[in-house]
Amino acid sequence: MGANLHLVHPASRYVAPSFWTEERVARLAAMNAAVRVLRELEFRILHLDLDARGYDKPAVEIERIAAQSIVPLLERAEEHFWRTRDGIKHGFAFLLGAVVMWEELS
Repeated sequence: MGANLHLVHPASRYVAPSFWTEERVARLAAMNAAVRVLRELEFRILHLDLDARGYDKPAVEIERIAAQSIVPLLERAEEHFWRTRDGIKHGFAFLLGAVVMWEELS
């Protein structure tokens, strides 16, 4: 009797791309460093966004209250600026590789 021999090759192993790339880990570290400073300054964190649209940095939104000065944050920031959108003034500060945002008080 003749026998047919078929070689079965092991399936190539699929490796899914990692969610935690070096860039994402660096962004997370920057965001965490900024959050630590903001908590030291006793700011309330409202929202964190590792992949903020329109920025090449992670974003941290803080609450702005009248009894708390924004000056300590501005002194630690590398750069800061304000923009008005729809009649509302927003503040932005670059801190330790993250952008910190807040809505200015009226």
